[in-house]
Amino acid sequence: MDCYDYQEYRTDTTELWQFKWIHFNGSTSNEYFNLIYDRFGPVIDVCKRPRLLECLDEIIDQVMHNNFHLEVNISRLIIEILSELLLSDAQKKEELEFKLLNENIRSALELVENNYEKDISLKDMASAACCSEFHFSRVFKRVTGYSPYEYLLKYRINRAKSYLKDSNLTVEEIAGLVGFSSISNFIRTFKSLEEMTPLKYRKYWVG
Repeated sequence: MDCYDYQEYRTDTTELWQFKWIHFNGSTSNEYFNLIYDRFGPVIDVCKRPRLLECLDEIIDQVMHNNFHLEVNISRLIIEILSELLLSDAQKKEELEFKLLNENIRSALELVENNYEKDISLKDMASAACCSEFHFSRVFKRVTGYSPYEYLLKYRINRAKSYLKDSNLTVEEIAGLVGFSSISNFIRTFKSLEEMTPLKYRKYWVG
C-alpha cells in the first residue's frame, strides 16, 4: 500500500487481528511497489511464503534490540522481502543462489562484528566469505547495499555512537576503540555519515 494514502482498518469484535508492518522509503521503493501491486494487487497470501514473515519478525527484533549494524541488516531484510515477492517459481535456482550468497556474506559480517577495531582488509572479508575479492565486492554490494569498505566504516561509526551515548570516554579514546588510528579521520568520517561531529552527537543525546 502507499503509506501516503489515508489508511483505516476495522475488525470483527469476535475475531481480532494482529498487525505487523514496516514503512520504508528509497530511490527504488515506488518501482518495487508498482511491480508488486501489478502482480498481486493490494492483498498477498503469505501462507506459501513463510520467509516473508520471518524477515518481518527479524526486522522487528533488530529494532527492539537496537543492534549496532541495525540499518544495514534492515536494508538487507527489506531487499529480501521485496525480492521474495518478485521471485517466480521459474526463478527458484536464482533464489537458492541468493540464499547461499547470503550465508557467505554473513561470515564476512561476523568477521567485521568481531574484529571491527582491527585493520580489516577486503582480502580478509573475501576470505571469510570464501570468494574472490572481485566476486565478493559485487555480491556484498548486492546483498547489503553497501561496499565492504562502506559497511566497515558504518559499523565502526555505529559502535562509536554507542560509546558516545553510554560512556565518558573521550572522542580520541573512542576513535581508537573502533579502529581509527587518526582522530581527524574519525571526526571527518563521523561527520560525513551522521552530519554532525562526535561531540555534537554526544551533546544531542546526553545533554
